[in-house]
Amino acid sequence: MIRFGSALLLTTFAAIAGAAPVDEKVLDDPIGQPYYITGLESATAERLASAHAMTVQQAAELTDAEARSDAWGRLGLLYHSQHLASAAEQAYGEAIRAKDSPRWRYLRATAMGERGEIVDAISDFRRATELDPAQMAAWYRLGASLLVRGDFDEADAAFRQALSLNSDAAIVLAGRGDVAAARGDLPTALERLTQAHALEPDAGQLAYKIAMIYRRMDNVVKAREWLERRGANNAKPQIDDPVLLEVAQMSQSGRFYVKAGEWALERGDLVQALAAFENAVALAPENAAAGLAYANALTESGRAGEALVETRRVLEFADESARAWYALAWFLRNSQSSDDQEEAGRAVRRSLELSEDAKTRSLAGGLAMRQGQFVQAAIDYAALAEQLPEEAYYHYWLGMAQLGAGDCRGLVGLDRAVKLRSSWGEAHVVLARVEAICGAPERALVRTAAVIKARNNEDTRITAAFMQLGTGHADKAEQLALAEMPHPDAQLVLDAIAIDSLPARPFALGSRWWLPPEVAR
Repeated sequence: MIRFGSALLLTTFAAIAGAAPVDEKVLDDPIGQPYYITGLESATAERLASAHAMTVQQAAELTDAEARSDAWGRLGLLYHSQHLASAAEQAYGEAIRAKDSPRWRYLRATAMGERGEIVDAISDFRRATELDPAQMAAWYRLGASLLVRGDFDEADAAFRQALSLNSDAAIVLAGRGDVAAARGDLPTALERLTQAHALEPDAGQLAYKIAMIYRRMDNVVKAREWLERRGANNAKPQIDDPVLLEVAQMSQSGRFYVKAGEWALERGDLVQALAAFENAVALAPENAAAGLAYANALTESGRAGEALVETRRVLEFADESARAWYALAWFLRNSQSSDDQEEAGRAVRRSLELSEDAKTRSLAGGLAMRQGQFVQAAIDYAALAEQLPEEAYYHYWLGMAQLGAGDCRGLVGLDRAVKLRSSWGEAHVVLARVEAICGAPERALVRTAAVIKARNNEDTRITAAFMQLGTGHADKAEQLALAEMPHPDAQLVLDAIAIDSLPARPFALGSRWWLPPEVAR
C-alpha cells in the first residue's frame, strides 16, 4: 500500500520528505529557466538547469499535446522533489496549458499549498476531482484546504466524498472529526476521532487530538489517559497517495533523465540521449533501469565496450535483475570469443530463471543455435511455439533446430510456418530442401519450381540440386551442385551422392541459415 502521513493543515511536501524548502529567486534567464536555485549543490543545480533546457527543447519539438504536457509535468516533479515549490508550480502550469489533467492539477495544488496559496490550491483540487472523481487523495486534500480556510460545510462534504471511495481511511475520518471540533461539536468530534484511532492505533497524533477534545470537555482523567497512550509517538494517520510518492521517488530515481533520454533517442539525438542517461546514472548510480538505458545508448553510439562495462557494473548491485542479465547476453551475443559466447549463454539462462518471457527465450534459442546446441534450441523454440502458436517465426526456428539435430520432424514446424506466413520466401527454400531429404520429393518438386521462379540465385539453384537428388536423379543433382561449387551446400549434395545417400541436413553446418536474426552478425 502506498501511503503518506498528513495533518489537519495541508502538509507540505518538504515536511513529508523531512527537509526544509530551498530559497528561490526570480531571474530573467535567456533560456527561459524561471528560477535561479540557491542552497543546492552545484551538481544538482546544473542537473536542474539541464533538465529545464531539455524540457524547453522537447516541448518545442513535440507535436502531441499530451506528450508536451508530460514533458513539463515531469520537470515539475523534478523541481517538486527538490522542494522547489515555485518552480514546480510553474512547470505544472505549463503542463496544464498543454493538456489539462487531474494529475498535474493535483500536483500543482500541493505545490501551491506548500507556498500558502490556499485559495488557488482549492481551485486546482476542485478541478482535479472534476477530472477524476475517483481520486480519493484529491478529495481529502480539498477538504483539508477548505478546513484551513474555514469553509466547514464544504470541507465536510469533500471528506464525505473521500470516505465514499475508502470507508476505512482513518485520516479522512480524522478530518471529519476536525470539522466537528472546529464547529464546537465535541461529542461528534470525539466519536469520529476515536473511530479513526481504532483503524490506526499506532497514529499517536490521533491520540493527542482525542486528549485535546477531552481537555476541552474538562475530562482531565481521560485527557491524561490518552496523552499516556500517545507517549512520544507523534505518527500521523496515513493516506494512499501514489502521485506524491512519485514526487518523493523522483529526487533519487533519475527517472526524469531516463525519460528525457528516451525522447532524445526517439528523435535520433544520441548526443543528448547520452547526456540525459549520464545524468540519470550520476543522480542514481544504483538505479538499474538508468544504468541499462545508458548502456543501450552507448551501444547505439558505437561504444560497445563501454556499454558492456556499464552492464557489468549494474549487475554488481542488481544480480536479481532479469533485464540486466538479458542485456549482458545481448551485448555478448555476437562476440568472436568462445568465452564470451559461453558467458552470453549463461547470462540468458539466468535471465530466464528470474523472469520467463518470449524475448529472452528467443535469444536463448538463438544463442543455442549459434553454438550448435540444436537439442536445447529445439526445447526453447518448442516452448515459444506452444506459447505463441500463431507466430510463424517460432515454428520456423523449431523446425530448423530439429533439423540441425538431424531430426526430420522439423518438417512439421516449417510446414506450419509457411501456412501461417505464405509469402515467406526463405521458409519456402528451406522447406523445399527438407521435403527433398525427408521423404516428400513430389512436394519438393513443385515448391522448388516456385522458389526458382520467384528468385533465381545460388540458394535456389542448390535447392534444385536437393530436389533432383530427392527424386532419384543423382546425375542432374550432381551437375547442378558442381555448377555452384565451392559453395558448402553444393559440397553437401556431392558428398551425399558419393555415398549414395541423402544429405542429413538442408544446409552445411556453419551456414548463415542456422543463425536466427538475434544472433546473426
